[in-house]
Amino acid sequence: MTSSVEYYKIKAFRLTPVLKPGKTAYVAIDGEHAPCKPFQVQVHPRLCSVLAIKPTFLNTNI
Repeated sequence: MTSSVEYYKIKAFRLTPVLKPGKTAYVAIDGEHAPCKPFQVQVHPRLCSVLAIKPTFLNTNI
């Protein structure tokens, strides 16, 4: 992990984009274009399974 990356264990977050007057913005969620308005993301434990060739976990002690 580098010093330019911050990692937080969370269950949900809400993002509210702030537009400067006279400026436009582009919002992408998971690579898809989305309206520039507030949205919320929630973690749903055990909703899916992920398979990896080399599964690793970095313990950040947070």
